Amino acid sequence: MIMLMGPRGAGKTTLLKKLAGEDGSRSAARQQGCRHLFDSVLPPVKHTTGISLGGYTCSNTATRITVREIGSSVYPLWSNFVDDTEPEKIVFIIDGSNRSQISTTACQFHSVLASDKLKNRPFALVINKWDAALYMKNEELKEALHLDYIASYVNRKNLSLFKLSIKDETGLEELRRWVESPLQQ
Repeated sequence: MIMLMGPRGAGKTTLLKKLAGEDGSRSAARQQGCRHLFDSVLPPVKHTTGISLGGYTCSNTATRITVREIGSSVYPLWSNFVDDTEPEKIVFIIDGSNRSQISTTACQFHSVLASDKLKNRPFALVINKWDAALYMKNEELKEALHLDYIASYVNRKNLSLFKLSIKDETGLEELRRWVESPLQQ
């Protein structure tokens, strides 16, 4: 099971739908050999209130990927959904263009990353909306998220960083490979 979390409006629900090939996804359209009306604009997505359990089946392995999406309204309760075996991986998505939210998001990310409950579990930090006009520059994000500090207490092989634009699917396939890759024993 994958745990997907992050602040409101970061793109959690849309990411899950894109990975599953829903929501007018261009990659799903390409697989089906057709064009969708939503090639340039995604339909509106309702914010997740609470917990959403979803998933999809990998086309190349027929493995079912289960994703527990933690809505921003219940984010403080995330540790109630963790035990010795689940989640296997954590995806924390942020909006790289929301400057007013970045400090709070950094604190949330650090609290999850530093948790003993999730020690040694693979993390993906996904910085979404990198194609937006107000997207923070790499150095700004590095400083705002305290990425140098993170490197001092996290095993680098357990933390992966992804830049993503859900809107045009840039970076989606790289993240999909990370999500679908088997755990290293």
